[in-house]
Amino acid sequence: MPRKADTWMPLYVADYLRDTMRLTTVEHGAYMLLLMASWTEDGRLPDDDTELAAIVKLGVPEWIAIAPKLRRFFAADGDFLIHKRVVEEREKAEHITVERSSAGKEGARRRWQKEGKVAGKHMANAMANASQTGSQNDAPSPSPSSDEERDADASLSPEGDGEREASRDEVREAFDTWNRMATLCAMPLAQALTDGRRKAIKARLTAAGLDGWRRAVMAVAISPHCRGKNDRKWKADIDFVAQAKNFPRLLEGFYGTGETVPKPKSDAPAKPPDWPGPPEVRLAVVAKGGEGFARSWLDICTWREEPTKAVVTKRSIVAERLRGSCTRILDKMGVEIVLEPAQ
Repeated sequence: MPRKADTWMPLYVADYLRDTMRLTTVEHGAYMLLLMASWTEDGRLPDDDTELAAIVKLGVPEWIAIAPKLRRFFAADGDFLIHKRVVEEREKAEHITVERSSAGKEGARRRWQKEGKVAGKHMANAMANASQTGSQNDAPSPSPSSDEERDADASLSPEGDGEREASRDEVREAFDTWNRMATLCAMPLAQALTDGRRKAIKARLTAAGLDGWRRAVMAVAISPHCRGKNDRKWKADIDFVAQAKNFPRLLEGFYGTGETVPKPKSDAPAKPPDWPGPPEVRLAVVAKGGEGFARSWLDICTWREEPTKAVVTKRSIVAERLRGSCTRILDKMGVEIVLEPAQ
């Protein structure tokens, strides 16, 4: 079986040393971690100092100190950094993998054709002998036709339920949504979108869509248990959210919100609050002031996209409370707090 393209990475030692001769030991280590992360992500990395610092295992100040020397190896492309050599080598590796896979499948097809002809000849002889001896009923049943096989496969196919499969871009957006929340709430950052994670996230998105994924991530952000307030000091990570068992529980509010409220008479689970703006804005407010603060001061506001992204309120006390607690973190996200005159 051919290896997957992201399980190994070529290293041209002479080229590497020529290009990195003036890097320090720490810079070498950071650059290699960036290269490996870039390899697993199809040659691109998020152009965000917090995420890049997490990838190279340094604090943000330490990363920023060495970032200018390492950024020159990458080209900016929107919100991402692209390493052209990694992209080229990754394409070569994937081409080789596809060629080897195709060659293997063709070889297997030829073997099966050859073995099928021999088996068919033996089957015909056995059936003829059985017919002559009156023991036809003991002969093996013939294999189903190709049409029958296709019908059987279709009935077993997971795509037979008519659901639209999540796209590659949606999986990437779900991955980035987790990391935005994790950065704001000091949760474990996901370093790489591995094949296993991609498959698990895709399954959750196919079932619940991006909106469902965002609600599950928000449920983690507002749950003290998921954020480390438990006996083991355990914190949820992206794999926890993507697990088939945990995902519906998060949507149902199974892990709680940490608020001291009377338990309803019915066992209906708590529902994440409705907020008209981007989930990451609410996560930022929750990370700064807590779930109760967000419910009291943010959830009563409206959201504006144009001309600038803004949290909008007509009450001065609401604007003052939000500005007093959240201006700095919202500024980093390019979000204003706007007091709209009352009519």
